[in-house]
Amino acid sequence: FEPLKSQTFGFAVAKQGLFGDDTLGIAISRPLQISASANMAATGSAAVGVGNLHNQPGAARESDIQLGYVTTFLDGALALQANAAYQVNANGDKGQDAVSVLSQAKIKF
Repeated sequence: FEPLKSQTFGFAVAKQGLFGDDTLGIAISRPLQISASANMAATGSAAVGVGNLHNQPGAARESDIQLGYVTTFLDGALALQANAAYQVNANGDKGQDAVSVLSQAKIKF
């Protein structure tokens, strides 16, 4: 077996009180991706196999960028939140990018 290698990082920053009772945050990350190979060989009629845990041919490093904003009104009785995320090389597929958006309202009775 070859050595197991992994690589990941994440960086996030948030600021409270940007325009009053609100919070704005941004995060940039590179999810965990593991690469290793297992080479097995035997004598006689046994087959020789080679396998990869992650880095398949054409695989690319995924990078994620996330942005979030939440604000409250009426002394916290109403909260509005919006989040957006962009993935470069989603799921390790080169050239496949993804976008997601979420917005929600929260009302306390």
